[in-house]
Amino acid sequence: MQISGLLVTLFSLIISANAAAVITKRAAPNVQTCITNLATVGDRLSTLQGSVTEGGLLNVNHDYNALDDAMDDAQLNCCAITGVISDADASEVLNTLGNITPTVVNALDTIKSKENTYSFVSKIFIRGHLNTFDDKSSSLNTCFSVFIPTSNASTLDGYFNRIKAAFTTTKAAYNHLF
Repeated sequence: MQISGLLVTLFSLIISANAAAVITKRAAPNVQTCITNLATVGDRLSTLQGSVTEGGLLNVNHDYNALDDAMDDAQLNCCAITGVISDADASEVLNTLGNITPTVVNALDTIKSKENTYSFVSKIFIRGHLNTFDDKSSSLNTCFSVFIPTSNASTLDGYFNRIKAAFTTTKAAYNHLF
């Protein structure tokens, strides 16, 4: 009996050690909150892109407002990080930004492609939303520049340069209203 109890205990310890080895490190809590908020921004952008493609102006406006709320949350939590984060945490943030960047570019391209389908008044609303979204994206970039290690600055700049270029072309389509 004692030997079987010892074997069970030993077997349990081996399983626990193996399970612990499989667990991956998560980012620091404040960084994880920022990452979660960024993922939500990506989700809201995908929803917005669908509304731009298939929905009416009310759906588009609603989804812009949901995106705006998600951007506010991301800005609140990401900008609360005031010191340089670890390389591992920076990799997590940059991986999330790497996943979101094509979503931003695709959503902006879709918005640009639909410019001719909107009325004058609709274009004014969309232009206002685009300006706000662009401003909030630039503010987030400023926050990231504070806490992303300088060794990762070129990756961060690459993502935001792609996003900024997409904003520039999309906003140009809506800036010829006046």
